[in-house]
Amino acid sequence: MYCSEPPHHPHVVHATPAWYLPAHQASAGMARRHVRSFVVETRCTALAEDCVLIASELVANAVQHGAGPVWLAMSHVLLGDGGEALHLLVGDHGPGCRAALPPLWPRPDHGVGTSGRGLNIVDALATAWGSARVAAGHVVWADLHNAPCSQAVRGPQGHRHQGPRHRIT
Repeated sequence: MYCSEPPHHPHVVHATPAWYLPAHQASAGMARRHVRSFVVETRCTALAEDCVLIASELVANAVQHGAGPVWLAMSHVLLGDGGEALHLLVGDHGPGCRAALPPLWPRPDHGVGTSGRGLNIVDALATAWGSARVAAGHVVWADLHNAPCSQAVRGPQGHRHQGPRHRIT
């Protein structure tokens, strides 16, 4: 499903103001601390590690490919099915991707390299994600849904799985 803008969540429980971060490598670490603090505050601890990793990857991409400053905002929302979600926005003042994103899986040219996997990680962990041009630059968003306890299915390692994940760009 194609979506050029973040979804509208009418039941926002709590939202942060935008955190502005310098266009510097250290900003990914600052983003991780902000996100971890917000997740603890919202008590969505089942989503904590995935959300921290996604924020880190998106901020690192914005620093590397965008134009500073980079900003990060989050909201905790209630879903119509009784579940909850964390909605993450990362923006910068750059133009964003001008062409369609390349195929995410597999990337044979990145065998054992240490970079080039950021959007693969986001795609694997987010329930939905996408990007949009905005007046002041570019925004990438990601949603992480926490299904109601009765709907969650335990995977082979005991991790909760909410069903198929969708890449929305």
